[in-house]
Amino acid sequence: MKRTKIYTTLIGIILISNMTLYAADYLSRAVVTDVKGEATYSSSMQSGDLTKGVALPQAYTLKTKKDSTVDLILTSGVAIKILPNTIITIGTLDILSKGLPKSDSQSPLKRVVLNLRKGVILVNIPQGTKNINLKVETKFGVVTADRPSVFEVSATSSTAQAKSALGSFDVTTRNKTSTVPAGESVIMLQDEVQMLNNISTTEILAFGTTSSKMLTSVFKTAIPDNTQEVINAIAGNIDTPSEVTPASPRTPRPKVSDQPLPPEPIRESDPSPSTL
Repeated sequence: MKRTKIYTTLIGIILISNMTLYAADYLSRAVVTDVKGEATYSSSMQSGDLTKGVALPQAYTLKTKKDSTVDLILTSGVAIKILPNTIITIGTLDILSKGLPKSDSQSPLKRVVLNLRKGVILVNIPQGTKNINLKVETKFGVVTADRPSVFEVSATSSTAQAKSALGSFDVTTRNKTSTVPAGESVIMLQDEVQMLNNISTTEILAFGTTSSKMLTSVFKTAIPDNTQEVINAIAGNIDTPSEVTPASPRTPRPKVSDQPLPPEPIRESDPSPSTL
């Protein structure tokens, strides 16, 4: 009888361990694929200049100066372009399998939260992307995209605007949610929301075309949601110094703390952000 209880306990421990591994949270990364002009990153722990190949985790603020731009590929499969005079904070970048239906077990939930304080960003969630939840927070409302789409979000001290070039997204202001289809725009003000149609989307579409080519090339060899594979694939598609060591593989996200993590170090003793 005692042996039966012991065996049952061991089996239970093994099953629980496997479930824990399956439900683990993993940190994603935002990899810089191109920088034009001067741009910086900063957190409560450190700061520095953004350069091609840097892989940043969540809780970092990125700033572009006049006439400078930054291109990012998130290891979850999303492309972002930061335009001049922009300040944006990466609030959340993670991959979560806990709580998903069994049929979706091979496609974890990809959560992205960006806080746009001022400036303009372009976002491309490519066709075929599953289980994505991307939010762009502004002072006047939140843009939420959970489906393939290409769009622009801008913010100033007095207003925010979101334009859809392909696909659609949702905008929430004052507990009211509206869907913005392709070719339309929403302007978020202090006390009202204005919808516009027949907007110009030429620049956004051009970004969508260019970034889609890069995404296709990267994910031709990399498995989506596998952070290290994606980082390695990006390294093969951008011109980076050959002597720089790739970032270390993704690690489980700690459950006991929400403190920001620094960019992945090349070595444990090196506090600088990881590069490809």
